[in-house]
Amino acid sequence: MSLWWSMSDKVEIIGKVKLDSSFCSAADEQSEERLDDLLDIVKNTDPHLYMNKVIEKGSWPLLYHLSETRENLINWIPVSKNDRVLEIGAECGALTGVLCEKAHTVCSIDASYKSCLVNAYRHKDYENLEIIAGDHKEVIASNNESYDLIILVGGSLLSKEMLESVKEHITETGRIVIAVDNKIGLKYLAGSLPDGTARYTKSELESLFVESGFTDYSFYYPYPDMLFTNSVYSDDYLPHKGDLTENARNFDKCRYVFWDESEVFDDVIDNNSFPAVSNSYLVILGSSGDDRIIYAKESDNRDPKYQIITTIHSNSRGLAVKKTNRKTAGSDHIKSICRNENLLDSVTGDRAAVCKSVQRDDVLETKFVEGVNLESDFNKACKCGSSELIYKSVDKLYDLIRCMKTSDVFVQDDKFQTVFGNQSVPENVESGNVVDVDLVFSNVIQTDDKDYIIDCEWVFDFLIPLEYVLWRALFYSRAFSEVSDQIKENVYDRYGLSSDKRDIYLKMEEAFQRYIAGDEVKLSDYIKAYPPAIKHIDYFVAKEKENEELKHTNEELRHTLDDILNSKSWRLLKKLGIVKG
Repeated sequence: MSLWWSMSDKVEIIGKVKLDSSFCSAADEQSEERLDDLLDIVKNTDPHLYMNKVIEKGSWPLLYHLSETRENLINWIPVSKNDRVLEIGAECGALTGVLCEKAHTVCSIDASYKSCLVNAYRHKDYENLEIIAGDHKEVIASNNESYDLIILVGGSLLSKEMLESVKEHITETGRIVIAVDNKIGLKYLAGSLPDGTARYTKSELESLFVESGFTDYSFYYPYPDMLFTNSVYSDDYLPHKGDLTENARNFDKCRYVFWDESEVFDDVIDNNSFPAVSNSYLVILGSSGDDRIIYAKESDNRDPKYQIITTIHSNSRGLAVKKTNRKTAGSDHIKSICRNENLLDSVTGDRAAVCKSVQRDDVLETKFVEGVNLESDFNKACKCGSSELIYKSVDKLYDLIRCMKTSDVFVQDDKFQTVFGNQSVPENVESGNVVDVDLVFSNVIQTDDKDYIIDCEWVFDFLIPLEYVLWRALFYSRAFSEVSDQIKENVYDRYGLSSDKRDIYLKMEEAFQRYIAGDEVKLSDYIKAYPPAIKHIDYFVAKEKENEELKHTNEELRHTLDDILNSKSWRLLKKLGIVKG
């Protein structure tokens, strides 16, 4: 552990954590009553119940500081057990915990003593954590340590002076991670209100890095933004059309929506302009070595035992997909995926190849299949509204699904009910006892040689109706949701998906999602309880129409009044003194 500041007479020991406030004044230590509720929660609440408190109070500041989704911004970045980490602008420790889990030591700095106190109580069980409260420049200037990883989140701290300062504290092979919002991010152009912190365009950041002496850097694009990230893209793996649909993340204030961001994102992607309007940037300064991550996706809206991180790696051997546990509890789930792949491979035969993984410890690695995603064909068919093209894509998927058929009847057992609930599924439906329920369009890759099935997380070894798998693929297709009702009904009729069956399969899906989600409260629960407040362009159109109608009514009333005032009757009433004016 570092000792460069630990001889101070203002060091508190909170659990196993050292908190140094020698860079703070007495006034600083007593300020910030706004954090008192937060401090009370981290002192007296089990961390697994933080989000329960957030929803109970319906508080944006509590959500901002306590949501585990905040960790997704950096959780995918490789950190070894030998790494020493410096976290600048740690606030109340939204990212500190995940750094402590991975690194050898973590030193967190924040200007706010109360924020540091929250951080210390929140992570009091980590003996590898030191926290310093005080002005960042002053603290860093007094530091003579070197670090393998320096984290700098937030535009307010970013400057040429800061970069030059931290550059003195990075090891030869170290990296600096910077996260900022984009001043021309699409959410701001669409009507989201900025929070007042400094924001940078991509070109401004590139100029700043060069001026500060950095020439080796990689840009990443957190989506939806740097606060509540669920995917991270790069210049080597940009989003595809239809990927960017979760754009309402304004929990602090009402926002305006002047146009459909998802559609505009699709247009931006079509024109290769996504990097310029990404809502946020994450930049890694320094070499990433031979094995570079070009894409990351966090599956955190689940029970901890099912939470994983999926990354795509680029190295001298090509591209590879890796899955790792997001939580320690997820190791059994990772191991089950290999079993699922072998099970599915035993029933698909020659019709399709199942991408097999190699397991090393708690990491699964699979080759990256280059080909045309079946979802791409299906989306194009839906976009042009061609029933024949839609049938062609659905036929192809359903042929793959029916490879899993083992029975012409369905009988539910206890295993089925545990996952999908007790449902009134008709008995006379084709079923399989080895079924990949997530065999959706996006999980089929078409190549010149054969079709590949990827992502075998959810393969079950009990009878499941195959129609449910097809219904599920259609249900989760954004493109299909946008076709006309008549085309939808034609597709449902063609594949025997009556409205009664669709109702049953929807109930199955709701039970399945509850099974995956578990009992812990998550960001999605907060969104359901407190959906983002949005004023769409239609609101302003309606207000303008309302104002025009009021203006027209006022004009009519003014003309009526003029007619009254100019009438003989009014003049007579004035002459008799009955009215005045």
